[in-house]
Amino acid sequence: MITKKLRALTLTDLLNAANKRYSESYLSQYFDVTTGRPKRGSGDTLAQFIVRELSESFDSTYPRERQVAAALQGLERAKEDVQRAIDGLREL
Repeated sequence: MITKKLRALTLTDLLNAANKRYSESYLSQYFDVTTGRPKRGSGDTLAQFIVRELSESFDSTYPRERQVAAALQGLERAKEDVQRAIDGLREL
């Protein structure tokens, strides 16, 4: 079996992949879909957070698998924090 080595991702690849499934593709209010550069968006601070989290955890020297793993780890950690905040509110 021949295995095809996948190229490393760019930050733009990563952001666009997340944006594709985000509600109304709103992540793109906070980054340029062509360059990946940050933009001044407004109205959805969760989208802004996701773009910042993915941008800050991105390392272009990592292989593709590690890039995706780092992105997932950061967002999973944030999801757990949000869930704990929800649990705290439910205790009210």
